[in-house]
Amino acid sequence: MELKKKLVDHLVFLVSCGYVLPVVAYIGHCMETHSLDHSHIRHFVAEVLSIVQHPYSIEFSSAMEPLVHNPEITAPLINPNRTDPVSTFIGMHDVTLIRCRLSIVLLVVINELAL
Repeated sequence: MELKKKLVDHLVFLVSCGYVLPVVAYIGHCMETHSLDHSHIRHFVAEVLSIVQHPYSIEFSSAMEPLVHNPEITAPLINPNRTDPVSTFIGMHDVTLIRCRLSIVLLVVINELAL
């Protein structure tokens, strides 16, 4: 158990060094295959959300979404007044998706007007 926690700490370090998407994808894979305990994934999510700041890229936001929307992982991290990093991420993730969708709509409208 302690060895896996050290592995997660090293993965968080890799995120801090810029290897964000491959590491988050790996943790997502571990969640899907149940090869890593939820407590370790929870530790990863908490640590990563403590070092990242918004605005989040759509790629990062999409990669983290399955992790933060899994109540078995994040429920213990959410406080009642929703001022925790998970709630902040979810709120900013929604904003990121809205901005992305608006950008796509704008591009479609501009393309239509150009024709």
